[in-house]
Amino acid sequence: MIRYALFLFLLPLFLCAGKLEDFADDVEYLDKSYKEVEKLPTTSAYKVEYRKRIVGARNRAYELQRAIEKLGIKKTSLDSTLNKMISCMDIDGVTKRGVSTQAGDLATHANELRRQITYLQELNYSFEANTFEDPYPESNTYEAVYRFESLLKSAYRITQGKNYVNEGIRKKYDETFEDLLTLGKTMSMQIQKQKLKLPQGFNLVGNLEAFHTAAEKVLSIRNRKDAASSKKLKRLVGEKGYKEALNTVKYAAERLENEIEFLKRANFDMRVRKENLLPTGGRAVPSEDEITDKPKQQSFAELWKKYTAAKEKVFRSESKLRGVSETLYNNYKKLLTTPQQEELDALHQKFLKEDLSPELARSMAVKTMHTKYRFSRKEYTASILADILKKNGLL
Repeated sequence: MIRYALFLFLLPLFLCAGKLEDFADDVEYLDKSYKEVEKLPTTSAYKVEYRKRIVGARNRAYELQRAIEKLGIKKTSLDSTLNKMISCMDIDGVTKRGVSTQAGDLATHANELRRQITYLQELNYSFEANTFEDPYPESNTYEAVYRFESLLKSAYRITQGKNYVNEGIRKKYDETFEDLLTLGKTMSMQIQKQKLKLPQGFNLVGNLEAFHTAAEKVLSIRNRKDAASSKKLKRLVGEKGYKEALNTVKYAAERLENEIEFLKRANFDMRVRKENLLPTGGRAVPSEDEITDKPKQQSFAELWKKYTAAKEKVFRSESKLRGVSETLYNNYKKLLTTPQQEELDALHQKFLKEDLSPELARSMAVKTMHTKYRFSRKEYTASILADILKKNGLL
């Protein structure tokens, strides 16, 4: 039985999921299983695997936080918050190796991690794609402030390179800045329409132009034919004019970042179309790709968000270390399509035949289905999602 239970615990680690989703699973498991694992002997297989899960969670938290910081996303501290959570655990071989005790308790830090994970999910953050700007991937729109910030980070990174700038890199910068300038002008017009009270010196387009003028000088020098030689490149980037231009790029980027932070604090709300970066509200008749507040015309993205939240809530409602109840099994089954319900029942019977207890068989079936369909949208349409949500009283 222990062997099957361990397989149940390890199953998510062998199936495809994003790093953020894996980390979310880590947090849930470490929090909900701690009291049970704490009482076990040091050599218990469960405790050994629990310690391994802690190590894996710390590695994931560190990698995620570094990647998040490079994208410029604020309000997260996954690694330090996880360390605070771990410091509240009495697990041999973990807390006694350099993790000092922190204020608060395990549940408090776990909830703070959940809040940060939810925030990243709302931004549609992806470690694998290294993007976060579009929380509605099906809508063909961007949230303007976050898209501007993402484009600025991309353009700035290109200017900070130390190598020869080939034509591909040069083209990437030109395309990125063209979108950045278009978006900056679009946002500036909307800011004027909203009559937003701006801080002194606020000039989105002006700072963009200052950034571009200096960036042009930086990239032009590194794009010269003789810059392909590492020795000549070293001499070129050591010149006073190059260093001054590089400093101007940095200064202008910092000004722009401060302006974006102001717009976030001011709750500047604007969505733009992907194809031309113009406001979604520019047409008299809303099109299908727009986000709408009308309940009867909710987009696939809005329905998908409600649907996945409902499934996640049911899935997380019980610890699966010793199996799950019939209640969880039935509630989860109600959120599936008819073919998926049949697949779930078939899996349940399969695991029962493998001599698993009814609780573990139900747990294995639910976990397998949850992992398989958690991020797959191809089985659904807006009407299917709406129908499931209505049947469950969620719409």
